[in-house]
Parts: sequence; C-alpha cells; structure tokens
Amino acid sequence: MGLFSAIWSGVKSVGKTLLSAFNPFNDDDYRSASREDQDRFKEKIEVIAKDESLEHEYRMEAQRALAKIEAYRHAEEMARIEGTTKITLAKVEATSSIAIAKIELLKVSLEQSSKKELALIHAIEHNPSHVAELLVHLKQATEEKQQLMSGLPALTNKTGTNISNPPLPSLPLIKEPKRNKSWKVRLVKWAQINQVPRHRLPRKRKKLLQLRSLDLSHLGLTKLPSELAFLTNLKTLKASGNQLSSIPANFDRLINLTLLDVRDNPISSIPECLCRRKELVLHSD
Repeated sequence: MGLFSAIWSGVKSVGKTLLSAFNPFNDDDYRSASREDQDRFKEKIEVIAKDESLEHEYRMEAQRALAKIEAYRHAEEMARIEGTTKITLAKVEATSSIAIAKIELLKVSLEQSSKKELALIHAIEHNPSHVAELLVHLKQATEEKQQLMSGLPALTNKTGTNISNPPLPSLPLIKEPKRNKSWKVRLVKWAQINQVPRHRLPRKRKKLLQLRSLDLSHLGLTKLPSELAFLTNLKTLKASGNQLSSIPANFDRLINLTLLDVRDNPISSIPECLCRRKELVLHSD
C-alpha cells in the first residue's frame, strides 16, 4: 500500500518507510486524484511535519514528501506551459528541485544539531552536579550531527554539475561559555612552563578548540593539566614516555576520544570512567 492510499484508508500511524518511499511521479493513486484530494493529502502530510511530539527523523521524512509534492506540481506547471500532457521531460527539473529541498532540510537539521551541542556545553559548565547525564546527551547530539553530515545524498543538478557536497552553514565548534575562558590561559601557561612546542599544542584559542590529535610524548611531563578536558574535539591523545603518576579524572569529558596512549609512565591507576569506555583504545603499562 502506498502513502496516498494508506492515508485515505484511514491508517492512523503512517510508517517512516511509506513516507520515504513516496514519489508522486510514480504513485498512480496520487496522480489520478483530483487537485482537491491532492491538497487534502498535502495538508495531512503538513500536520505530520509540524507535530513536534513526533520523532525528528519522522518529521524530516514528511518534509521531504512535501518537497516531492512541490516538485511534482512544478513539473505539472511546466508541462502545461509547454502545451503537453506529459511531464516526463520535466522530471529532470523536478528532481533538481527535490535535491535542493533536501539540502535545505539538511542545513536546518545541522544548524539545530550544532546549537544543541553548544547549549549542552554551556549546561555542563554551569551544572557540575549533572555532568555525567549531560555528557550522554552531548555525545548523542554529536553523533546525530555526524550522521546528518555523512547522509548527504549524491545529487546532480540539471546542468550535470555534482552537488554532492553543497555549501553548508558555518557550524560552531563545541566550546565553552564566553564568560569562562580562564582555562585557556592556564593551559597556555602550563604549555609555556613545560616547554611544549607550539606545533604540538597551539596557543591560540580557536586552534585549541579545533584540535583532533595531540602528541605530548617524551616531554618530561610530571602531570597532565585538567584543562585538557576542555578540548572536547580531541580524538587522539598521546603522552607516552613521560613521568606521569596519574590521569585527570575529568578526562571522561573528552567524549570524542578514541585513543589514549600513556605507556612508559609510572601511573598507578587509570580512572574507572575511562576504563569503561568501549570505544576508547587505551595503551598503558
């Protein structure tokens, strides 16, 4: 059963699969329906798209269905202007319209996901007693954004130009509230005292927040500063061959960390919160 016939049959909860598979160009029930019935059908889809009590992905599929309907109507209008009843030739133009609509929806979703990340970082800074719970939500928001970015469709416009990688809005990095930047001052001061090379640990705030990999190996360090936990975009942290006796417990805030190398250090114990991380590869003696 197609989406159009399912709705008119009184199905209370239309599945996400039906929404995503809907194509007005191939749906005979939709194409043969009167314009009035098509409008009613569109109104029902709009209700789904605007219902904030429903799952986000479900509402996005409804938005995509609406974009397809608009593309189909655009194709119909083109066919009418050209004086033909066939709309096959107009499908190329309509497909481009669908592609653009999908990209716009992705932009909105990415902006919302990025704002959610930033809001959670602010909440963590001001609610230390709820850090563990907030970190779980922050990780989910980060994964959601990554899924959206990896889900960009391979699309081509009517001129044949590849638009698989459309320009996306500038997304703010995960960062701390503007009112609390003293951690950066402390981190830079620690780096200067311990003679950490600039090419390993930048001194500028923006570059610090952009760090994905940090190598502090063989620098004669006796401790790692807790301020490193603010570099929440870090994926790799290497600190082997030093004189470290411990690892800061707040390193559990490095939610994107997948590799921690602290071999050849007199470390007595590893924080349990890091040992429990399944996605974290931990190298230690």
